[in-house]
Amino acid sequence: MKYLKFIILVLAVSATCFAQTKTISLTKQGAVDFALKNNLELRAVKIGIDEAKGRLHQSGRLENPSLSLEYGTTKIIRNGDEFEFSVGISQKFPLTNRLSKETDVSQIDVRLAEMEYAQAMRSLALKVELAYINAQE
Repeated sequence: MKYLKFIILVLAVSATCFAQTKTISLTKQGAVDFALKNNLELRAVKIGIDEAKGRLHQSGRLENPSLSLEYGTTKIIRNGDEFEFSVGISQKFPLTNRLSKETDVSQIDVRLAEMEYAQAMRSLALKVELAYINAQE
């Protein structure tokens, strides 16, 4: 079983090296670097960091104003038709300091996403190191 894991690891690394025409050293650090560079889950977590930074950039701002148009007529009265047309713009303004609190929460979200990324990197590196050591045994 140990030899099978080692053979699978060697085949996976060599197939990737031939496909990309790049060489990779088959050391513990080389395997960890390769895994960190090509892991799709880490890329997804990195996208989560970018999303949190985007929310931070947009936080603390007022909502977009809304435009309303109204048109009315009174066709019931034959001689006294009235037409009514109105345009309105409305903007919401918070009464409390909710906008500054949104910025604080967004900063915390960015920090949590960065910590999640660091934890995922450490976890993947540990798994690869354990697989490498088990394959060597």
